[in-house]
Amino acid sequence: MRRRAALATGIAMGLLACQMVFAAGVRQPGRVARIGILAAGSRQLMAQFSILEPFFGRLAQLGYVEGRNLAVEYRFADGQPERLPALAAELIRLKVDVILALGPAAARAAGQASSTVPVVFTLVGDAVAEGLVDNLARPRGNLTGVSISGGVEIVGKRIQLLKEAMPSIGRIAVLWNPGNPSHAAIMREMPAVAKASGVELRTLEVRRPEDFDALFASIARDRVDGAVVLEDVIIALRAKELTEFLAANRIPAIYGATEFVKVGGLMSYQTSFASVNAQAAIYVDRILKGVKASDLPVEEPTKFDLVINLRAAKALGLTIPQSLLLRADEVIQ
Repeated sequence: MRRRAALATGIAMGLLACQMVFAAGVRQPGRVARIGILAAGSRQLMAQFSILEPFFGRLAQLGYVEGRNLAVEYRFADGQPERLPALAAELIRLKVDVILALGPAAARAAGQASSTVPVVFTLVGDAVAEGLVDNLARPRGNLTGVSISGGVEIVGKRIQLLKEAMPSIGRIAVLWNPGNPSHAAIMREMPAVAKASGVELRTLEVRRPEDFDALFASIARDRVDGAVVLEDVIIALRAKELTEFLAANRIPAIYGATEFVKVGGLMSYQTSFASVNAQAAIYVDRILKGVKASDLPVEEPTKFDLVINLRAAKALGLTIPQSLLLRADEVIQ
């Protein structure tokens, strides 16, 4: 009898312990999760590129409803990255549970504002080169997230795709932001990549949205045959103007974001921002349930999508080879 009683007591205590562990990892009824959104870009840019919809769509699938069990604080620097530290500090003072940082500058500002509030970053190229983490598998500190870039190899692939679309290309401009450490790491290797691809390289820099007027003058003066545009928040702020300028000057270009193609660009080769931002929502959910940021490895892209805009090709007088169209993940008619 004593043995049975002891066994029953042990089972009951075990079940209770399991229930307590389970309860600790599940959001309690009535608890409101507070998320801070920090971005170097503008609210309009986020809407234009549908940046946040996949994030909140996945959160909704995970049971978070804004106004019921979710509160969101937004802070946008509107293309002025020097404002990010103050905006990050505001979010910390508001006692958010976790910050979603859109872009490397936002992630850096959030990490510097607090060493304890978890930060999930997205739209980041090389998280190690950016100085956000020192190890992708074990990020340690309070930052983790999802990266979008495959490094210089992907830029080399973009050059090859552009050459397939227009074999006569000889001189290619690479548009980049020197303030983006991921770009700096790529550009150090670009001369060798250009040489291996059989093209002459021209580099064009843009640090702020107002730099584009000088950039356009430079492109027109240099008469390049094509352009490769690296992914960057500052560049994205002028996406439509950039694609329209290149089209008007009959310069075929390949971009590091599908969104450029959807506003008139010719081609893009990049991982899906929608899938990246949806994954960021999963990371936020796990952190809200008690997982430490340092226990979540930084995810790198495994699939890259080729998107081709046939309307843009027609305007440029290009006939895209059938072999290239068959490899495209999406063709915009």
